[in-house]
Amino acid sequence: MINVGIINPSWTLNRHNTDQRCVLDFSTLGNYVNDISMQFVGSKVHYLKANVNFASERILKYRVFNHINISVKNSRTDVLYKYGNEILGLKIDKKNTKPVISTLGFPTLNQDKIRGEQYLQSQADILERYAQGSNLVHFHTDCMREAFLLRKPDWRDKCVTVPFFLPHLNFLPQELIAKKFSNHNTHVLFVGVDGVRKGLIELCAALDVIADFLNEFKVNVTIVSKTKHSCKKFKNVNQHFFLERNEVQKLMQDSHIYIMVPHQESFGLVFVEAMAAGCAVIADDDVPRQEIFDNGACGKLVKSRDISLIALELKQLIENRSMMYSMALNGWRRAQSRYAAEDVAKQYVSVFRQAIS
Repeated sequence: MINVGIINPSWTLNRHNTDQRCVLDFSTLGNYVNDISMQFVGSKVHYLKANVNFASERILKYRVFNHINISVKNSRTDVLYKYGNEILGLKIDKKNTKPVISTLGFPTLNQDKIRGEQYLQSQADILERYAQGSNLVHFHTDCMREAFLLRKPDWRDKCVTVPFFLPHLNFLPQELIAKKFSNHNTHVLFVGVDGVRKGLIELCAALDVIADFLNEFKVNVTIVSKTKHSCKKFKNVNQHFFLERNEVQKLMQDSHIYIMVPHQESFGLVFVEAMAAGCAVIADDDVPRQEIFDNGACGKLVKSRDISLIALELKQLIENRSMMYSMALNGWRRAQSRYAAEDVAKQYVSVFRQAIS
């Protein structure tokens, strides 16, 4: 039995943040593989201080507690896991002798590259300081790992890539994907809480550009966002301002095309959910999406904010239903090969064993 102690708080005021949701998902890893026990090692006092830090940073712009030491000397853990660059001030006690796995993110977006090599080098320096004392450094994407190693090559033997653990992924059976594409209607879906940053304004403008074409092909569009849609010419739009995850997944399974071309997105877990649901996907062409979609083999990648190109790619995909279906299947297969929970869980077990060996 490998006992894994998770350093992150099990509950925070920031509980709806993607990082926190990923940590909570990660805590269920033991449900998918044998001989693994997952537990949060912090006490209620640690978590209370972490939440005070979160609130004080938001309101007062500083932390009340600069360091919150967590003692794991007597805990029943074989390896410690910490996620994120800060974790709200939580620090592992210096007396710790347990192996540590640190999960980091490194800037890989086009807008990060524009800031120059000096900025990227400074980020690598920060991550290196954070990772000191770690037995292994874990990245969720190859592009992040390689961008870090380009600037810190001495860390190569300690750096690994394991994808996000996504136990909630719901893979639509292949026969049901074929069935939904046998219908001649086309359902397009957009999901993004912050519609402005996620590209909803540009999408609506693109829908208006090809409104007559969309009406001719009887296309309907569903939008899930807190941002009100701005379509003027195209009218066949249904909007939900909020839906639960299971409701969103049901919409994805009923949709033929998922489209979101964000201005900025560090990864985009929603794209993986759409792939699993058998959607053909149109996304932005930033580096993480190139990795998700195998450089365009599993989805159309277009430049952010380019309304005419978004309209053109959407039109071409709707016109060519066989290409739409083929792209959906390619994405579905890639999601299964890279993100199926059972397979990803086994990869984490290998990393745990590597850390304690």
